[in-house]
Amino acid sequence: MSKNQIDKKEVLLLTVGTGDEKNREETLFKPLRLSIRDGRWSEVILLPSLVTQEWAEAVEQALAPLLIRVRPLPKAGDEDDADRCFEHFDRVLAELKEEGVEAGRISVDPTRGTKMMSAALTLAAVRRDVPNVRYIVGERDHRGAVTPGSERIVRFKTTRIMASHRLEDAQRLFRHGNFAAVLDLLPDPGQPLTAYYWPVEFHGTMSAIRALAEFYGAWDRLNHRTAHAVGLPELDALNGEWHAFYPNEKVREWVELLARSFPDGDDIATRRERKAPHLCRLMVDIWANGLRRINQGQLEDAAVRAYRVLEMTGQMLLFRHGHDSACLNPEDPAIRRYVEQQAKSGNTPMSKNKDGTLMAPRERVTGILKHLGDPMAKALIDLGNSSVMSAKVRNSSVLIHGFQAMAPDIGTMREFYRQLREKIVLPGCESNGEAWLTIAQTPNFEA
Repeated sequence: MSKNQIDKKEVLLLTVGTGDEKNREETLFKPLRLSIRDGRWSEVILLPSLVTQEWAEAVEQALAPLLIRVRPLPKAGDEDDADRCFEHFDRVLAELKEEGVEAGRISVDPTRGTKMMSAALTLAAVRRDVPNVRYIVGERDHRGAVTPGSERIVRFKTTRIMASHRLEDAQRLFRHGNFAAVLDLLPDPGQPLTAYYWPVEFHGTMSAIRALAEFYGAWDRLNHRTAHAVGLPELDALNGEWHAFYPNEKVREWVELLARSFPDGDDIATRRERKAPHLCRLMVDIWANGLRRINQGQLEDAAVRAYRVLEMTGQMLLFRHGHDSACLNPEDPAIRRYVEQQAKSGNTPMSKNKDGTLMAPRERVTGILKHLGDPMAKALIDLGNSSVMSAKVRNSSVLIHGFQAMAPDIGTMREFYRQLREKIVLPGCESNGEAWLTIAQTPNFEA
């Protein structure tokens, strides 16, 4: 069968019961034929027990040349075992999907057979995302059986059940920061196949959740510009369970500020008043991002971010002193004295730019801060020289220059991030520390 034929294949699965042995034609064969003839099927699969297999085969012969397959339950007594029924029916549906048949082109009819067979086929349909379920109803006699001749087919969709379940799954993924997985789980309502599996009344909620996932996903990748550009939904588009994830005005302002280009200008006032605050916010954001990496078990990523926090904090503090680590003025009195001091100690000179200014790596930045009497210099030096975050450890990481992971265990990494918070991030932010940390940790997965 060609791929085009498979794509258009329509399949019906029906359970097969015994019917009334005194009137099997009216109570079994006729209702089965009614369901089968209601539709244009490429294939029909009958699902009998071993007891009813002979009657399923009789239907197969009677409706030839329609392609009918008989897939009986494997063992005697399976018809009264819910687990065995489900296992068999689920396997049949899985095989169809492996053949390339779309779930939206499969229908199931669990009318006949034992109650266990009917329940198992319906549950297997939900399990395999089959949206189309049909059932034969009619007037009931004193035994509760449908009166022959009154049969009619009713249909219902499993899509509401599946949609509700997937929204719950999406929220669990969201709570763990798996934003990309949320986008995979909840399709774009504008895609053609979405209507097969998602009732229209869910589309607005899906779009709103996807927007949140796009916003937080971009922010979590440190792509602040993309996050800022996401059109966030109105709060009313989300139900109450999602309100906790909605970014408030302070969060949106935070992302907007980080989305701005790094401030221009090399004058001392710009460094102090514009560049230093921008780097401070970014340093806080990277710390919070690294904490999420720890929570997700991505320790090597967390270690790289911790090193960057130390490096960026030094750059930010130098900006506050009016200096730029990428282009230090060698004629500045403080820088000149530091350079002379280093020369007397026999240390390697700093690299020079083409214009004669100097470039300071992280270790030299902390040295300059110590020379300037900055109160945070000692903490930067101590943490930067620790066994967890020394330049040697950082450079040996598989993500930098090395060939294997160098991050410590999760407990040690959590403790290092705690020290970063208490000794670097909070003091570095001055009066803004607690407020900025709260914003940067939105959503607070620790809570």
